[in-house]
Amino acid sequence: MKMFNKLMAKIMLSCVQATKLSAVKNYRKLGFVEKMQLKMHLFVCSNCKAFHKQGHQIEEAVHQFLFDEKYLSEKHLSEEKKSKIQNTVDQELN
Repeated sequence: MKMFNKLMAKIMLSCVQATKLSAVKNYRKLGFVEKMQLKMHLFVCSNCKAFHKQGHQIEEAVHQFLFDEKYLSEKHLSEEKKSKIQNTVDQELN
């Protein structure tokens, strides 16, 4: 039984480890073992599965906002708005 527990401790991730891998996977490719460990953990842990799903949805929304044509034109401020912001900042700093 001790050997099984040691093996499971090496294979199964804690929730902290799983959430870190879930977040890191958006920025680098996970190795085979990391992928399998994350999949196994998500299979048994509903909280981490929800975190993983929400992280994916947030990543998709950010990507859409940054690269979708219909949002690109909305990202630029008019000269009038830029001037108002600059004046507000100047007033706060002085």
